[in-house]
Amino acid sequence: MPFAFSPLHSREMRRHWSPTLVSAGCLFLVVSTTAGLAQPKNSLSCNLSKPIVKPQGINFQFQIMLACDRKAAGRNLFPSQADVLIGLTLYNPSEGDARPSSRPSWKSIVDQFTPKFDLPVQRLRPPQPTGTTVVTFTAKASDIVGKTHLLFAAWPLSARQQCNMNDKFARSGCQRYGYVLESPGRSDGIEPLASYPGLVIDNSGENRSGGSNNQPRWIVERFRN
Repeated sequence: MPFAFSPLHSREMRRHWSPTLVSAGCLFLVVSTTAGLAQPKNSLSCNLSKPIVKPQGINFQFQIMLACDRKAAGRNLFPSQADVLIGLTLYNPSEGDARPSSRPSWKSIVDQFTPKFDLPVQRLRPPQPTGTTVVTFTAKASDIVGKTHLLFAAWPLSARQQCNMNDKFARSGCQRYGYVLESPGRSDGIEPLASYPGLVIDNSGENRSGGSNNQPRWIVERFRN
């Protein structure tokens, strides 16, 4: 994840900030901390959208737009007077526990089971109401061989946690940069401010190992074949 990343209706739904997704045979519950609550002072409603991927010689450039508004229903609460972190992780969901999603270019994955590459996080101040900010990441093509899907996520500054770079089982971001993005107050470590394409909670029953499927699954989007 960027990068923490340790049938009633045939639908799969992302967190409160994003449109409905469709997936056969499973029920997914919306996880929302803002729906129905008054918006706190010193906060903005923001979302991540409109990704752009540009091959540039030996590099790939990835862009995502952060747009904010004080009244936008269904968006996510961001601090208006504090910086946030934007992360990008690239995945190879053809391996691991990947599932199809509502769009041909989307798949549902569990981060820990999916090969990945984390890019360095970007720190920025959210734009003021009606404003937008384009966040840009650059990756060497040689670093992302085999990675075909992307995931952006926004996190509070408190999500940046130091990690053991020498742990052979650590994710790529930890091994390269010495930190991960996670939510210390949650057992699964996953509670971003927003994400693109999205995040779901799967309540479809047991997984293939006999354990609970009640765990976060990221929706990732294909950016190349």
